Amino acid sequence: MNSIPTLPPICSYGKRPPGAKTVLIVDDFAPLGELIASHLSSCGYHVLVAHNAAEARDVAAGEEQIDLLLTDVNMPGLRGDELAACFAVERPGIPIVLMANEPISLAAVAGWGVLQKPFALAEVQVAVQRALAWRFGNSSQEHERNMAA
Repeated sequence: MNSIPTLPPICSYGKRPPGAKTVLIVDDFAPLGELIASHLSSCGYHVLVAHNAAEARDVAAGEEQIDLLLTDVNMPGLRGDELAACFAVERPGIPIVLMANEPISLAAVAGWGVLQKPFALAEVQVAVQRALAWRFGNSSQEHERNMAA
């Protein structure tokens, strides 16, 4: 029997770098969530991880600054698209990127970004950068360029 190691349910990757945008990642498959979190953290983002919608809502309740929600769609309990709809009401204007195994109609997600699984880590970084640039203007793109230098 194979077991997949997991980290505690809610993790914060390091201290928030000055001026860093905070990304909340929600994925019930812990290894994928942790891999994405590690990558985005190395790109200079402050990253929070939850493994289901209930944990994500707990994180959001205790975190004043969440600049982007990156959530898997297909999760047990409250689905990621339903979680995203809640976030859109509770935190108007927050950029949302959905990760999905199945095709999602862009019309159905009202301007939210969609990452079709499987994807490369570079695609996640680009999706996050674009979503943040949409909300905050060029500051996110400048942040990316500074981190790459």
